[in-house]
Amino acid sequence: MEQAALLGISEGGSLTALFAATYPERCSALVLYGSFARFTSWLPTEEALAGFLGYIDQAWGSGGALPFFAPSLANDPAAQQWFGRLERLGASPAAATALMRMNSQIDISDITSNIRVPTLVIHRKNDACINVEGGRYLAERIPGARYIELPGIDHAPWVGDNAMEIADDIEEFLTGTRAPVTIDRVLATVLFTDIVGSTEKAAALGDRRWRDLLDNHHATIRRNLARFRGHEVKTTGDGILATFDGPARGVRCACAIADEIRPLGIEVRAGLLLASPK
Repeated sequence: MEQAALLGISEGGSLTALFAATYPERCSALVLYGSFARFTSWLPTEEALAGFLGYIDQAWGSGGALPFFAPSLANDPAAQQWFGRLERLGASPAAATALMRMNSQIDISDITSNIRVPTLVIHRKNDACINVEGGRYLAERIPGARYIELPGIDHAPWVGDNAMEIADDIEEFLTGTRAPVTIDRVLATVLFTDIVGSTEKAAALGDRRWRDLLDNHHATIRRNLARFRGHEVKTTGDGILATFDGPARGVRCACAIADEIRPLGIEVRAGLLLASPK
């Protein structure tokens, strides 16, 4: 790959910024999310660093750092369990300690003014992990950088109410356009039908006559579905499940089915539900 757009998150932003300053011909664009020039935007004092190193030593893998990186999920036991697994799979306690000590040496403040590639800086205003001043500093000192400050307390970009907004901002910066919104939910009217007393009726008629009756029953319902522009989803033995794009058609179809089924010597029950399918 001769040239790439680089996305750096947290301390990854410092590294990608250094790359962009050193190899501008290899970097088509730079996106920094929740990042910083100096480590003090993360843990501002030696005591704060020591506290986090103590967590790594005593409880790494428990997910106890979740409130630090994604506080909006702090009361979600499943999220904490997931985050604990992420810690265990990401690094051993010794490796995590070494990484944090290495991170504590980060200071790229002297190179930010040398970055000459299109740059987008995104930061959440109340990021619980990286102080927003870290993002503001980068945006002020990288020539021509575009800065977007969003509400929120989470550090992880995929967590929070505006996670998709972050993704959209990055896409728009890199491509010039946002992807069209895809509507994958529709309000639908769902129709259920079944035959009243079907078990007793089947026993009285015998298998062959019952099958013929079911065929006529299904044909009557399908004829009315076509008439009222319904969509058959599936059969349920002695009934049919169908959807309509509006309740009025569903109600009229159900009434028509009941009227036309009655001459067959059976009665049907029909239920309608207004739903938003996932």
